[in-house]
Amino acid sequence: MKAKKKYLIRPEDRLDDPVPEMGEITRRIIVDERTSGAETLTFAYTRIEPVKSGKVIEKKHNHPNAELVAFIVSGKGTVEVEDERFVAKAGDSVWVPKGCSHWFINSFDTPWEVIFAYSRPSLKKAGLNIVE
Repeated sequence: MKAKKKYLIRPEDRLDDPVPEMGEITRRIIVDERTSGAETLTFAYTRIEPVKSGKVIEKKHNHPNAELVAFIVSGKGTVEVEDERFVAKAGDSVWVPKGCSHWFINSFDTPWEVIFAYSRPSLKKAGLNIVE
């Protein structure tokens, strides 16, 4: 469902968008086809709790129809893209090419805040495949 074009998105316009197949991850959608009428991107925020909090770890997955870029706002966590694993901390950016398997996990002690963008106007259009 496409929204009317909206150029200013206030906090109350954002959408909580859980992804049950990914565990207890909830994305806060800022810009997508529903919130603003965007046609080619999704821009969102997520807060990833430390693994020790008991929250389900994000499952390894890919987006067959979209690239993804993430900017680490605060904290640090472990990222895996294909077979390369690294720690991403505040100020770092992560690029995930279309179709590449990846996951983000907070294996540290404090919450990890990440903003990200897909090159499609919704997760449905980006595609989501869980990688076993």
